[in-house]
Amino acid sequence: MAHGLGPGDTIFDSEAYIPFNNLEICEEIGRGGYGIVSRGYYLGTEVAIKVLLDPNDIDSFIHEAKMLKALRHPNVVLFLGISHNEGRYYIVQEFIKGGSLKKLLSDKSKVLPWITRVRMAFEIALALNVLHVQHKTLHRDLKCDNVLLDKNKPDDATDVRCKVADFGLSIMFDPTNNLEEVGDVWWRAPEGWSL
Repeated sequence: MAHGLGPGDTIFDSEAYIPFNNLEICEEIGRGGYGIVSRGYYLGTEVAIKVLLDPNDIDSFIHEAKMLKALRHPNVVLFLGISHNEGRYYIVQEFIKGGSLKKLLSDKSKVLPWITRVRMAFEIALALNVLHVQHKTLHRDLKCDNVLLDKNKPDDATDVRCKVADFGLSIMFDPTNNLEEVGDVWWRAPEGWSL
């Protein structure tokens, strides 16, 4: 299925489209099943740029971009736009300097006070609440890798804001439909396990 993703496309309004020559892609900072995320710049502003691994999987790209575009919340990574170049598709998002929650939890030298842990859990819950209540959508891949930490003070692990990212597997909730198993099995809710 061919989709021309440029200005005037019926899928996105022209304000969501970013000409590729306005982007500079730097080093890779993450990799998942559907894409590679790199640090980069959009007109001089530091951003995260996700490139779709399989250009034939354009439907997943469109789905994730539409989901990100619709979500506006302090605890969700901010969508800036989409781009394409030479048959490759890109999602441009705010760059979150603090890394992932997984990285923080793996650092045994940092001990988080319980008040910080509770606040972080609350912020993740706020993001999921917006997703579930306002958009009737399930994330389906929530894990520490997909929670990014926006730091105000680089050396202070307690001064962070959690931001949920990676909406590539999210779907609209339909209580009459059995959901297929997706995402990382180690992070799946027990009710989603097949025995």
